[in-house]
Amino acid sequence: MEELVKIFKKAKSRFYWFDFSVRGQRYHGSTGESKAVRATKVASMKLAQAVEHGDLFPIRSTVLVEFSERFLTWLDETRVVEKTRKYYRNGCRLLKATPIFSMRLTEITTEDAERLKFSGSAGNANCALRTLRRMLHKAEEWKLIARARRSNCRRSTGGT
Repeated sequence: MEELVKIFKKAKSRFYWFDFSVRGQRYHGSTGESKAVRATKVASMKLAQAVEHGDLFPIRSTVLVEFSERFLTWLDETRVVEKTRKYYRNGCRLLKATPIFSMRLTEITTEDAERLKFSGSAGNANCALRTLRRMLHKAEEWKLIARARRSNCRRSTGGT
């Protein structure tokens, strides 16, 4: 029987590497493990993930500005109350004026969200951050990012 996952060591690496193909797509990389048994487990998990979710290593992650277009299209096509639609559109408008709008989805961190400044009331900040959080969760649902961090986009209130 043919081996599903090839595990091997490279000459100048202390880690084991994996190599396999799923639906004609080749996946290879370091397991980050120096013990063969653990490396086999990591490689098996990568194989299962590739079979279940498809692409393990997207070539380039989407920039928030590009993703916002898809998000707004989805917003127009989904069944949401008109007030919600306006709220998220306003959030996108507020985010558009920030540096985070040109960042890749996979690069957005909690610190980036915490540094954002918005003109007007605190309601503007809440609207923009809630929109960003919703966008990141939608990106996760659409498998554009592996996981939207729970702490992303939470604004510290500075209380006790």
